Amino acid sequence: GSGIVLSDTYNVALTNLDITTTGIHGIDGSNIGNLDLTRVRITGAGNAVNENGINIQNLFGTSASGRDSRFDSVTITGAADVGIEIVNSTATASGDTSNPDLLTIVNSTISNSGVIGLLAVTDAVSANRRIDMSGSTLTNNPSRGVAANANNGSLQLNLTGGNQLV
Repeated sequence: GSGIVLSDTYNVALTNLDITTTGIHGIDGSNIGNLDLTRVRITGAGNAVNENGINIQNLFGTSASGRDSRFDSVTITGAADVGIEIVNSTATASGDTSNPDLLTIVNSTISNSGVIGLLAVTDAVSANRRIDMSGSTLTNNPSRGVAANANNGSLQLNLTGGNQLV
């Protein structure tokens, strides 16, 4: 199974955690608000397609609500498919593109994933997602380091401040 499963929860903080060799996802979640990961290391998550380091359906939280999410010094190595996959089909503030659900990723490393390092998707008109990444490294992810797919809704992806995509 997955190393950690979170469902329908808010204000989760995981610090100094090591998740190794899971059967499915390292961290699997749905309908989460304000997920903060600090110095979390995920190694060898999954062994097949659609098995990711971090896999989240609907990560909620806006800066305005004080419930935005932050991944700081997260290391993901050897995920079977995607290092981090965030898919939103709804939003905290649907339709308000100035107040998107925010995930900030800093000082993190995603390497040797089976396909993609970071995948962000909005798949419904009501989805409203923004991801800011800085000071991070994505290496040896064979298809792409970063992929964004706004099937519907609003999706902003900001890569700034010393990211390395190799």
